[in-house]
Amino acid sequence: MISRSSQHAGGGLRICRIFTVWYWLVLAVARCCKRATRLSCIKAFAHSKPAIRLLMGLCFGIALSLVIAPFIEDHCARFLTPSARSVSYFPDDDGDYEPEIKPIPTVKDDGGKQPPIVRPRYLFTELGIKEKLFISVFTDARSVETRGVAVNRTSNHLVQKLTFFMNGGQSSVLPQGLPVVTFSNNQSHMVPFHTIKYISDHYLNAYDWFYFQSDSTYMRADRLMDFVQHVSVAQNLLIGKPVETENEKVFTCDLEAGILLSQPVMAVVVNNLDWCIRNSMPGKSDARNLRTCLTRAAEDLNISCIDQVNELSYVYHTSQSLNLTSSMSESQLLDLSKAVAIGSFKNEPDFYRLHRLLSEYEMKLVRTQLDALVEEITKIAPLTPEGNKSLVWPIGITPPTKPLNRFDLIQWDYFTDTHIYFDDDFTNIRELKGVDKQDIQDIKSTALDRLNAKYEDRFPRMRLINGYRRFDAARGMEYILDLALFDRKSKNEIFKRVNLLRPLGDVEIVPMPYVTENARVNLLLPVRPGEKDDVLSFFDSYAQTCLKSGDNTYLFVVFIFESVNQEREDIYAVIKSTIAVYENRHRSGTRITWTSVQSAGADGTKLSYVVLDALAKKLSPESLVVRCTVGMELSIEFLNRARMNTIKGWQVFFPIGFWSYKPNLIYDQHPYPTKIEISSKSGRYDTRQYVHASFYVEDYLYAKRQLAGAGGVLGTVDLYDLFVQYHSLHVFRAVEPELRLQFHIHNCTGLVGRAQSDCQHSRAHSLAARSQLGMLIFEYQQKLDQMQLKVMQQQRGENVGQMKPEMLRKK
Repeated sequence: MISRSSQHAGGGLRICRIFTVWYWLVLAVARCCKRATRLSCIKAFAHSKPAIRLLMGLCFGIALSLVIAPFIEDHCARFLTPSARSVSYFPDDDGDYEPEIKPIPTVKDDGGKQPPIVRPRYLFTELGIKEKLFISVFTDARSVETRGVAVNRTSNHLVQKLTFFMNGGQSSVLPQGLPVVTFSNNQSHMVPFHTIKYISDHYLNAYDWFYFQSDSTYMRADRLMDFVQHVSVAQNLLIGKPVETENEKVFTCDLEAGILLSQPVMAVVVNNLDWCIRNSMPGKSDARNLRTCLTRAAEDLNISCIDQVNELSYVYHTSQSLNLTSSMSESQLLDLSKAVAIGSFKNEPDFYRLHRLLSEYEMKLVRTQLDALVEEITKIAPLTPEGNKSLVWPIGITPPTKPLNRFDLIQWDYFTDTHIYFDDDFTNIRELKGVDKQDIQDIKSTALDRLNAKYEDRFPRMRLINGYRRFDAARGMEYILDLALFDRKSKNEIFKRVNLLRPLGDVEIVPMPYVTENARVNLLLPVRPGEKDDVLSFFDSYAQTCLKSGDNTYLFVVFIFESVNQEREDIYAVIKSTIAVYENRHRSGTRITWTSVQSAGADGTKLSYVVLDALAKKLSPESLVVRCTVGMELSIEFLNRARMNTIKGWQVFFPIGFWSYKPNLIYDQHPYPTKIEISSKSGRYDTRQYVHASFYVEDYLYAKRQLAGAGGVLGTVDLYDLFVQYHSLHVFRAVEPELRLQFHIHNCTGLVGRAQSDCQHSRAHSLAARSQLGMLIFEYQQKLDQMQLKVMQQQRGENVGQMKPEMLRKK
């Protein structure tokens, strides 16, 4: 860096000195020049008395400059920076001034690695965005199975977090699926304070609002969520039903009406927790002790409990004024629908009666609003540029997608009561079963109900003539049904065509447990005698992908011997030596190991379980396993997705890989590409293959125990069906572009049931695309035709050569 202030400082002081000297010199010369002309100035200077005066003035001026210079320097230095005062003003060299460049100081590398910058996994964590509402419900052993379950069923699905708190010593059996936190202290008056301590340890900085209530309060969860969405969390707010305290200036809130606290108020309550415990009264209820604690926090913040914020009212009702056994008027239901909480319920059925009444009333209001919107849209439509053409049935739903060209046209699938036709590019007809059959039956029943509602139950029965359906990603599943209806009045069959739409609902994010990409992946590679020549390429891929990068993986190679002679001859000796080379080359971090099993006549599905059991004995239940095959290309992206998509006790992952076609059928020239390129001409995603899987050992062992408990045989179902039928976790299937596999002929021996049919289907479609196979057949047919023509020409030539000359002459 260049010190500009130093340059200006040196220049300023030099100017001060030179100005002093030359001032006296110019003064003396001026006096001389007054007495002589410009041409005789020098002569006059040499022979006149003023010359003596000049010399004396010059000497006096030099001496005086030496005396005055230090004082002038001090005067100039006042206007300079401290760093500029310490520089050297007179450089030693006589050339141009060269600025001094000061390099930026660098920290010496001591050989240690710089710690990586760790950022949160989710953006809202880094930005400090919090969840909206945490709800705490106080319960006890007597009411947790009744009112506690009722509160959970009516509210839990509408809020972000709802947790029940109670003493643990009161009851050892809790309702299944109820989020309960129990405390070992048997003193009931301490439950609120233990709850506050629990919230401060886990959720204080994770939520904007905190809500407390007892299990005797019916909470309008949707109203409560809407309320907190419209109130700023930056304020110190204590919201509920105001109750007087000993301090006339401070009001606290009643627990039966629900208490809503903003995060800053909750932080003050946590800070006063020790005071609250010391001043608690064992003989009083938990509501009274909590009220005392909140009063202390309100006094510290100089606030009171309020029931209105920004023109929003916190409405509360009591159950004593309600008669749930008889019908209510519209005005009563309207008043109740505005309430956030309705308290003091003693019986569990009252929760469900009130919940049903309010839900039906809300649905009625929604239908009324929808009818009003439809009417308004119908009135506005003629005023639009498109006129009434802009009205698309059903009104209010996204119109159908308009295709840009023939390739964007959505195909209608034709179906009957028993079969569906041309539902994909590979099948002409398929039997209706499973969810497809349920879908058709449900839509037929809906069509009959709607027709009877419109025509006053004229049609007792019907039959389907033609059916069409298509899925539009913009609006949902559309149906066209041609129905033959039996009419009660005319006693004849009448025919009608109906259009139905199953619209798409709002997209919801399924809550999943938090997982990371740091888990160790145990790769399982079974090797059979016919695959020993191709397994070395898998080792090369594993070394390039995992060993060199230091990825947290462990490769287990399982050698399968089909006979005793193979084991005696050790047909895998070369592969074992290769594994030893990799282990010696990479001693730390990622490792490779191997084991061997005897097939003992087992094949297909049974043999796969023999391999899995051999691995399960060597791993802990918390180990993550990814089942691989020879010819598979490994990638870090695929392994990370296996880590993220596999959750212990929650989800297993069966990726859909991209299988390459047979190279000599799809490529014309050698050498064939070593890397698989994803395209319709090089391979396909095989949705009928389930050999690749990612799961935890604990989930596998649990599914096996469930199968044995149900009296099933392990070899009768494959691994996919084992998880689907004998475990309650999610089975996740998705296309995986980073899972690429080289061509090989599928071995379907020993497979049973669905696995055998899927294997045969994959084997039939694994050679090449239909267009490629058709072209090969066409080219081969052309070659046959050319060969046949050539043979015919040769035969014709031989016959002509054998004919006599007179036979070739023209007659």
